[in-house]
Amino acid sequence: MLCRPRLVTEFEQWLDCRPAGYIVFSDGSKTDSDTAGYGFAVFYHGQLLDWGSGQLGRREVFDAEVHGALAGLKAAMQQNSRLEPITVCMDNTFVVDWICPKHASFMIPFLI
Repeated sequence: MLCRPRLVTEFEQWLDCRPAGYIVFSDGSKTDSDTAGYGFAVFYHGQLLDWGSGQLGRREVFDAEVHGALAGLKAAMQQNSRLEPITVCMDNTFVVDWICPKHASFMIPFLI
């Protein structure tokens, strides 16, 4: 398994290459009062196109992570009239495993 600093460096190098299509960054969190929320940002060729956030009430971080990823993906799809690739970047491997089963036909190059 790769160490986190090396993964961060590799991810930054990948990002510097300006991958094709849209890039969605998403995250979810939970407060001390057990309420969960999410946020996302959609980029295209390094330019911020859209962003959003939301509160989910008394939910788990997993729920917030999923909502953030899906809200960001939906926003990117609404912008994507040319059907270019969309890459979703998130930091929760449990959500990645849930959304992308092991037998999926696409690759997940970096998990940070």
